[in-house]
Amino acid sequence: MLTLDSILRESMRLWGFVSRGVLKTVVVKTGIYLPDGTHIPYRTKIGIHAYPLHHDADFYPNPTEFDGLRFCKPPTNKDGTSDNHPENMLGKENGIPLVTTSASFMGFSHGKHA
Repeated sequence: MLTLDSILRESMRLWGFVSRGVLKTVVVKTGIYLPDGTHIPYRTKIGIHAYPLHHDADFYPNPTEFDGLRFCKPPTNKDGTSDNHPENMLGKENGIPLVTTSASFMGFSHGKHA
């Protein structure tokens, strides 16, 4: 099951059916400010486009190549060493299950209600 789970997760990463995460609505009456100072007004809908994230070489070595076993092993740097990649905290000896979302894998969006 671990291998099948990894293959499904890799398929979703490479050819995901969710091009952008589920839209979230700003609920703070005064809006929110992004770290760069950009103001997002109250009731604005925000979505994150997953394609650039899922094809980012900083998170996924050889991001345009299908690697069915990619999620069977903890993520590593290009030089083979492990770091504090967000998914390393989720990875166990059994790999990372398909239903797990993170800041670098948004197959079903990310967050409390993903």
